[in-house]
Amino acid sequence: MENLLWWHYLAAAWITTWYLVNIRTWKPIKYLLEDKIPKHPMVSYSFMHWIVYAICINVLLPVVGLPICLSDDYKKRWIFGYVRGIVERNGQNKK
Repeated sequence: MENLLWWHYLAAAWITTWYLVNIRTWKPIKYLLEDKIPKHPMVSYSFMHWIVYAICINVLLPVVGLPICLSDDYKKRWIFGYVRGIVERNGQNKK
């Protein structure tokens, strides 16, 4: 059996964390955006939004990845903060 190098472990941890962050956060983000700004292009093109989100989350993954995977409280804060940021930036807040 081949010896695993340190970067194999790092790659496995990175991919697993990325996958868990996407699985745990994407659906709530999608549903909240559909509720808050239903006619926004991010809702209409949700697959494109997911691709951008999935790629860009890699930049923040070392800092926010494990807390989002391990803590429901941090996950909720991340989701609500993300959606609030999008809603406020676009100036479209359905009350």
